[in-house]
Amino acid sequence: MAAARKSLTSASNARRVPLLLAASALTLLVGAGPVCAVAPVAPSAGQVTTGSPVTDDGRPGKCVDGWLDGKINGKPVKCEDVGAGVFSSKAQTIPTGTTVQVTFNGVDFDTDNMFNPTNSTLVVHTPGRYLLKSRFFWSFIPTALGAGGEREVAVNVNGNPVAVDFQGTVDGATLGVTQEASTIIDLKKGDAISLSVFQNTGQDAVSVPFVANGKTITPQLQAQMVAP
Repeated sequence: MAAARKSLTSASNARRVPLLLAASALTLLVGAGPVCAVAPVAPSAGQVTTGSPVTDDGRPGKCVDGWLDGKINGKPVKCEDVGAGVFSSKAQTIPTGTTVQVTFNGVDFDTDNMFNPTNSTLVVHTPGRYLLKSRFFWSFIPTALGAGGEREVAVNVNGNPVAVDFQGTVDGATLGVTQEASTIIDLKKGDAISLSVFQNTGQDAVSVPFVANGKTITPQLQAQMVAP
């Protein structure tokens, strides 16, 4: 019997919409480059860049009325360039029947000082409409045929899910599966964006870093302003 549920969503009777996701064999392809699971490694210095964009007068730029309050390379910059993307190079255990917040330890980009490494959230400093995206890879022992259960990935704002992906676990996969969740949403200053996952297969699963062309692509959480 599957373990008791503690779903990411508050409504226990929410309707589940099956999602057909392609399970990988030993290699996945992203663009033209191969994707492979790797042992946890420290983020490279080139991948970790934080802070607001520096304007020509040598200070971090702030967004005012949709534009940075200074020029970069002599040109005005739209606040649509505000955003952040974080990843993790460390494996993380996801116990069965438990909702777990994903932790991040590396930064791909951060133009508005959004990443809070203390609680692994992206904090909005510039209000606007944002595209939120996430990617997660589960490594697990295959669920016994007919055992049931599910895996869930959710992007949260202030602890509440705003984008969720559900997947049944009767798949017999031998390596693992990936899940993604995304949405476009209006956010205000101080909103905190996080990624959480849940599984109730009856056994622990693991979040495993995946690398493509030298870049960690999962687990990953991104927020990009698309309109002020």
